Amino acid sequence: VRASKSPACSLSRCVAKPPRPIPARLRLRSRYAEAASLPLSLSAAGETVQRATGDTKSFCDAAVQMYEALAKPLIEVTLLSAKLASMMGGVQLMQCYGFFLFAGCWTRFVGPSISTMSGDVAAAEGKLVAAHAQVAEYAEEIAMSGGGCLEAGALDGHLNALASRSRTLSLQHFCSESLDSYVVRYLGILAAFTTMMPAVAKSAADHATLGDPTEYFLTCLHLLVNVGMACRDLFGAGKAAGTARAMATRVAVLMDSLASAPSATLVHTPADQDAPLIEMSNLGVDRPDGTRLLRGLTLALSPGQRVLVLGPNGVGKSSLLRAILGLWPAAEGELRLNVPHDKVVVLPQRPYVPSNLSLKALMLYPATEHDAIWGVADATLLEALEWAGLGAHATGAADLHRPELVQGLSGGEQQRLAATRLYLRKPSLAIMDEPTSACEPAFERLLFSYCVANAISLVTIAHKKDLGAYHTHQLLLEPNGSAKYIEVNEGLAGTGSSSNVSEEGVLC
Repeated sequence: VRASKSPACSLSRCVAKPPRPIPARLRLRSRYAEAASLPLSLSAAGETVQRATGDTKSFCDAAVQMYEALAKPLIEVTLLSAKLASMMGGVQLMQCYGFFLFAGCWTRFVGPSISTMSGDVAAAEGKLVAAHAQVAEYAEEIAMSGGGCLEAGALDGHLNALASRSRTLSLQHFCSESLDSYVVRYLGILAAFTTMMPAVAKSAADHATLGDPTEYFLTCLHLLVNVGMACRDLFGAGKAAGTARAMATRVAVLMDSLASAPSATLVHTPADQDAPLIEMSNLGVDRPDGTRLLRGLTLALSPGQRVLVLGPNGVGKSSLLRAILGLWPAAEGELRLNVPHDKVVVLPQRPYVPSNLSLKALMLYPATEHDAIWGVADATLLEALEWAGLGAHATGAADLHRPELVQGLSGGEQQRLAATRLYLRKPSLAIMDEPTSACEPAFERLLFSYCVANAISLVTIAHKKDLGAYHTHQLLLEPNGSAKYIEVNEGLAGTGSSSNVSEEGVLC
């Protein structure tokens, strides 16, 4: 797919370079988080999902089908042509092939392009997936607003569009298959009769040399019928090529965007104890549409320092965190994260709390039984739940392994549960995006006081300026893309308590 710079992917290019389906899909899916934020000219976020998953699979399947359809017929045509040329002459054989070529090309133009229709079906499927995902994500809010009928109508519209395009594509496949079977195969027999007459006449005139004319005629006819069937299969491979071309066109947009997307130099390596945990040099971050959010950001976060990121909505606070974590391509500059992966904990505003995992698995997420932290004592896990105010959800060690206990947790309880990951891991760096927005002030004070007491460096996004009491610096983002990095409580760096911070130290 990447070999083509233009949206179209020609059949000749596909044939010239066989696909490598599984590695290509793995490469694309391993960069899906980056692809999700690309400035693609797509109608919905579901288009990225469709291109990175369904379209990629369809392209690989169609490409494999195309090569399978080409191999056997090509061998048959080659062998049968050599035999027929020796029996009936090259001119007569070329006349038969001329008919097969005309019939095969004619059936390609009697209806809409299979390539175009396959692309339309994939686009309709992407829109349906995007609309359904959005409704599923905001189902409760839609129900509260009474928008069920409106959303149902929209989903029905997407489904009907997909069904209509799928029916049209299936009908085109049926018509094309019928024409290929009857025109190329059966009318090919009539063409064979016509082209074989000179050879049969020659056989009758030279009976002693060529043998019985009837046997000669039937042998040629049988070979020609087989050639016709092989040619039919060859033209059938064009359908698979059309589907592969349509899917390649869609996936190529995603792959080209991945290749051309600007990115900062992100280095994620362990550093010595005194080195800055995060270093930014002239960092710039753009929106997906190319609008500049941040420009020229330069700062260094040393161990024990905690920075509070403030600013109005839409100035790029969350985008900055995505860039720090390597999920959002930056427009310019250099970004260095000098912390091992296992020493970083991320607490988003909406934590990931799947209902099929146990309490223990959620508290240690994304660790598995193969990781060292999985061996933490059950008593420590219960202590963490008590610290987060969730002790009522696990009265004993056995409850830690029951997934049904996490079902029905409120938004605030999910944030508390995610906070236990920080309590248990005691990381060097915590990156938090409004981690207590659904919690009461008491737990908010508890969480940030714990970070200060354990010298955990922070990058925190919040709209509450009073949280500056728990941070040593503030990063003020402006709508024009500029930023101010201000030291407010340097005395709090390292281990300490937030109780000795005066209100005068907080920027208001």
